[in-house]
Amino acid sequence: MAAHQEAEKTWHAQHDARPYKLNAASVLITQLISNVWGDDNLHLRLVADRQYLTAVVVA
Repeated sequence: MAAHQEAEKTWHAQHDARPYKLNAASVLITQLISNVWGDDNLHLRLVADRQYLTAVVVA
């Protein structure tokens, strides 16, 4: 029983950390692509959401 509770706590901790990691990845991807494009007038936002990558471009 204790092993199950410990496994459940570990799973919850990993599940709770996932949105923070996805947000950090989204910010990093957005910055890197913006640097490659080099256009300060172009607003780009990439959002990593599990297996999907959403791109929002406002010119």
